[in-house]
Amino acid sequence: GADLITTNAELRSRSFGIFGSRSTDNINFNTLVFETDAAKEVSFSGAEWTYSPKQKWVRSNWYRFRAFWPYEARISPGSDANLMVIDYSAITDNYDLQVAYKERYPIAEGVGRVPMVFKHTLAALCFKVRFDEPLTDAITGFYLKGLKPTGTLVCGIDGTNENIDDFRWISNTFDDTSEIQKCTGNKECSMSAATIYDGDGVIYVIPQQASSMKGATTINFFTQNGGSALHTAPIQSEFWQPGKVYTYTIIIHESDIRL
Repeated sequence: GADLITTNAELRSRSFGIFGSRSTDNINFNTLVFETDAAKEVSFSGAEWTYSPKQKWVRSNWYRFRAFWPYEARISPGSDANLMVIDYSAITDNYDLQVAYKERYPIAEGVGRVPMVFKHTLAALCFKVRFDEPLTDAITGFYLKGLKPTGTLVCGIDGTNENIDDFRWISNTFDDTSEIQKCTGNKECSMSAATIYDGDGVIYVIPQQASSMKGATTINFFTQNGGSALHTAPIQSEFWQPGKVYTYTIIIHESDIRL
């Protein structure tokens, strides 16, 4: 499972990366703010966000800053403050990928700290399981099947979108065979619901339409009493939007499973 990043304290627990560029005419942002074209790491020191070495403002220039959290995210080479590209996989990655963008014109807006307001780019899913009758069992295995597990996040201007503060996902191939976000270990459930994943009980997925036309998006699980019998239920058609948490309760009846 993963943790939802909902407070400043949680965001401060890890560094973020930032790109900066400046312009003399507010048109061509080709001059680097930091000493290299790599993302600058910014960490919370206990009192404030900071980086090193510090750069001086050129008061007559216009600035663009584009950031991503956490710093370990897989940034594509060539990313900068104008266009940033990040790869994400629900199979290998499990963090709350966030991005931020800010402009600054020092002559008019001063040379104080630049506030970076981060936005969630992924959707979060939470699954709970309970019985509809007085029974007790344990979920021993759980996974998803039938979705696009990987994608590329594009932030900024790329020739097809001129909204500098926009972000959008390019999803890769639909996967109807892999067992995605597989979870093992006993999770006891009864008429009281058990949350499948640890941490905050969520996993992250790329925003997309559940129940693709190529095949149903399904939840799949095993129970202790059921042994090797695989239980499957389709997820209703729904577009998982960035920054939202979707909670599904799986109700096990004597004769069927309902989501």
